[in-house]
Amino acid sequence: ESENYDPDSAKHLLVSSQTLTSTVVPARSSYAVGLLKDNALHLVPIDATVQLRPSLDYLDVADEEYKKLRDAATRKAGLKTEAE
Repeated sequence: ESENYDPDSAKHLLVSSQTLTSTVVPARSSYAVGLLKDNALHLVPIDATVQLRPSLDYLDVADEEYKKLRDAATRKAGLKTEAE
């Protein structure tokens, strides 16, 4: 158990998969990858680096769904929505 985890949180907020987006990182130094095979060292320079970061697009989708539900409930109660 962790004090930072709520087991009673809403099930629709749980993430079952994660999408990563790639970003090219500018080279700031010179690196190489080395492989030792049959007593010979093979070096290959690294000329590009890609950084993988989690895509948070699912949060935008969840926020839009929440706003639609909230606005529908507000209209049903006879009140004006934020957009009106």
